[in-house]
Amino acid sequence: MKYQDFKNKFKNTPFFRSTNLAQLPGSLQMLRNQLHKWKTQELVFQLKKGIYTLNKNDRHTRLDPLVLSNTLVSPSYISLEYALSVYGLIPEKIEVITAVSTKKTQQYSNIIGHFTYQHLKQAAFTGYIQKQADTYFYFMATKEKALLDFFYLNINQITDFEAYRFQNFETLNLKTLKKYLVAYNNKKLNTIVLNFIKYIKQQEYQSL
Repeated sequence: MKYQDFKNKFKNTPFFRSTNLAQLPGSLQMLRNQLHKWKTQELVFQLKKGIYTLNKNDRHTRLDPLVLSNTLVSPSYISLEYALSVYGLIPEKIEVITAVSTKKTQQYSNIIGHFTYQHLKQAAFTGYIQKQADTYFYFMATKEKALLDFFYLNINQITDFEAYRFQNFETLNLKTLKKYLVAYNNKKLNTIVLNFIKYIKQQEYQSL
C-alpha cells in the first residue's frame, strides 16, 4: 500500500489503532511492515503500543492532549496537579497531563506530551465531568474532586497547605467537597480536609 493512500485513510482522524489495519486492502503482515517503515521515516508516530497518529503535516485533525489522555488509558479522567492548574487552584502551569485510573499506576511519553496515571480505588472513581475539545470529548475531575484526589494520593506528604500555594478558595463548593469525601472512606483524609476547610476560613478572615 502506498503511503499516500494510507494517509488519505487516516488524515481526518486524530489517531488510529493497529486493529484498524485489518480494514485496509492487502496482507495484514505487509501493512504492519509498512507501518514500521513509516514510523522510522517519521511519517507515523506511535503514541503507545497499538495507537498511532500521522505526522502533523499530514494529519488534518488536531490531536488534543486531553482527549489523548483518556485514550491512552481507559477508564481514566484528568485530575491532580493538571486539573488544579486548569481551575486556577494553584498558580503553576503544569505541563504533564496528570490523571487517575482504576488501572495500575503508569506513564507515557510521546510526541504529543507526557502523561501520568495514578491508581485510584473503584469506590473513589467518581466526581468527573465530560468536556469537549473540537468534536471529541474527554473526562476531567470537578475542581473539588481534583483537590481530594490530590490530597488522597499524597496523603502522607500533606502537612503544610502553604507549601502548595493554593488560591481562589472562593471558587470551591465545600458541600460538594464533603460529598465526594465520603467515597474515599479514609479517616486521615477526613482530617486533612477538615484542616483544609479551617485553613480556608483563616485565609478568608485574614483578607478582611
